[in-house]
Amino acid sequence: MATPIWHYLENQFQNVTKNNNKLSVIIANDHDSKLQAESGDPAILVFYNRFHPLKIDLSVKYALWVAAKGLYKGETARVEQKLAELSGTAIESWDIQVQVVHKRDTPDYIALLPNFRIPFQSGGIDLRIEELRGFSTRLNSYPALAAVKAEVDAFLAVLEGFRNVQQGKEETVGLASDNLKSSKLACMIMAYRDLGGLIDKFGSNPSDVERFYELELLQQTPPEDELLLDIILGGVTLNLLAGGFDVSTFFNLTNTGATPLRFFITNSASGTWVPNATGDGMVEVAPGGNIIVSASELGFMPGWTFFNVTNLDPAVEGSYSVSVE
Repeated sequence: MATPIWHYLENQFQNVTKNNNKLSVIIANDHDSKLQAESGDPAILVFYNRFHPLKIDLSVKYALWVAAKGLYKGETARVEQKLAELSGTAIESWDIQVQVVHKRDTPDYIALLPNFRIPFQSGGIDLRIEELRGFSTRLNSYPALAAVKAEVDAFLAVLEGFRNVQQGKEETVGLASDNLKSSKLACMIMAYRDLGGLIDKFGSNPSDVERFYELELLQQTPPEDELLLDIILGGVTLNLLAGGFDVSTFFNLTNTGATPLRFFITNSASGTWVPNATGDGMVEVAPGGNIIVSASELGFMPGWTFFNVTNLDPAVEGSYSVSVE
């Protein structure tokens, strides 16, 4: 039977952040700022100089991971919407057009739609794509249904395009996750090494070590924040948050759609952007773009508690993902 590890040899920084990437960033930022505050002490400066680059790397890798997740979720939503269209209006329209030429239950109808609409309304993404491809192939033998085949082929091309992009984003999430995992491990190991060094320095008064860590962060493991993500119609302004943030809050903004989006903080849930007291207070994110900004950069002022987004293209639907740091 294995002997339990001596609890002093357990890296509590790794333990509490094992399943919580956001908490690792919070712990790293807190420890880094506390080391910096006392870096006038040469011994503390050594700790700061070796920890700070790891903290910066962790922040960058975390931002890339959040952005990758947002883009993947946005593309997944796009695929799911197209599948919903396939199982609803699309297959209904094609079925009706087939029946105009070949009545239901006739040999030609059965040849074209042997299982009626069912294969297009159930099953996994790739299975339904293959069913759609098979339907297109069968339509080659029916010139009278050339218009239906053209519609099916156009739909198939769009769906396959969405699926390819989604799978590419999935691979990006996996890579970003691996990079974040390595960065987080290095940072949490250094935080543990710092603990040993600080105990050595303050051995005669161990309570001084507490100044360099926020103990409450090590005693709880809050869940990861959920992303705010959705579709936004052309020209529309949406309220994403009504309070719950302050001047020190950061927003990780990703534009997962094909239209430019404007993010800002204002004094009304339905309000469009107006310049704040300093004449600015908003950011515009291009399609596919990602940026991390502070609440102040978005226009935060006392009494302005509404975080909104506007789709700047009145004719094209957009989409976004946002996480609050």
